[in-house]
Amino acid sequence: MLQLLFQLNHLYLLFLKLDQSVPPSVARPADLYQGAPTLGSVATIYGYGCDSRSTLKGAYLGQKQSKQFTVGQKTSALCPGDSGGPVFVNNAIAWIN
Repeated sequence: MLQLLFQLNHLYLLFLKLDQSVPPSVARPADLYQGAPTLGSVATIYGYGCDSRSTLKGAYLGQKQSKQFTVGQKTSALCPGDSGGPVFVNNAIAWIN
């Protein structure tokens, strides 16, 4: 079942409810970060976008990638295709890109 939880103009947040649990050998649930990450924390973003913002191409296009950045500082680690991916701080999901 696909459930639309939140809609604001063109932004959506969706949750997927499965009929059965996913085996731990396939995936495990992630913890949610409690509170707001402090400036200077190291965050890791995951996505499937390009690996070069200037060309929007790359050897890893369409393959899962991760990039680290410092909370509160500009980063160019995000590319088209990465939106909707999780951003982890201390092994917990702090944001959704």
